[in-house]
Amino acid sequence: SVNPHAILLTPSPAGSDAPAWMDLYLAAGGGQVADVVAFHPYLGRAGDPNGPVAEDVIPLVVSMRSVMAAHGQQNKPLWGTEGSWGSGNGLDQDRRSAFVARYYLLQAYLGVTRFYWYAWANSGAGGMWQPDTGIQPPGIANDQVYHWMVGATVGPCSATGTTWTCALTRGGGYQAAAMWDTSQTCGNGQCSAVSVAVDPKFTHYRDLSGTVFAISNATVPVGLKPVLLETVPRPDFLINASPSSGRAAPGQSVVITVQ
Repeated sequence: SVNPHAILLTPSPAGSDAPAWMDLYLAAGGGQVADVVAFHPYLGRAGDPNGPVAEDVIPLVVSMRSVMAAHGQQNKPLWGTEGSWGSGNGLDQDRRSAFVARYYLLQAYLGVTRFYWYAWANSGAGGMWQPDTGIQPPGIANDQVYHWMVGATVGPCSATGTTWTCALTRGGGYQAAAMWDTSQTCGNGQCSAVSVAVDPKFTHYRDLSGTVFAISNATVPVGLKPVLLETVPRPDFLINASPSSGRAAPGQSVVITVQ
């Protein structure tokens, strides 16, 4: 009553236990006082030397939605309020970068309305930036996949064998596809890839470092780290100015917006 615009969330159960916990909470009437159902989509277990597998978020989200529907909460948003690759695993920087991109793309496709990474400047779980070395490769990948996704519709996502494809579309006819292969590996600064035939409509692709490559012979090297295939060049930034024409008078402000 103090703030009718406030958004109230359920508690956020974590990991594979989240659906069972939420089932009990909603059965007790918790959904009646919440606008959003929340969870922490951590995957795997701490200390696993192989690290979490991003695709495991799919059955976790499906289970959460099944529980929501069972209690009449299916029309409420689902938020991931904390998550990352966790801590204590054996993921190197390449595999962390691969995890970031796949984790975000799949949650967007599954309709997770908001997701909060934990944590940008953390020395442990999910750290993408460190005070002594600055931004880490997963942080660069995070920035790249943000620009892939912002303003786009993500999905459908599907797998043919171990090769995954997520479509991305925008107004104006923009078409793209993120691709990766879960059977490929990374280690000691090197990542394997397999040559995959792609639709000739795609003219170039970009990787998680932001480098753009022309596509030749309608084939693309696809590895554990997703690449983004695109039909037409896309500006990395959109710049708008107000006023949009004329000469500014002395003391007049001009607002420039970069998206």
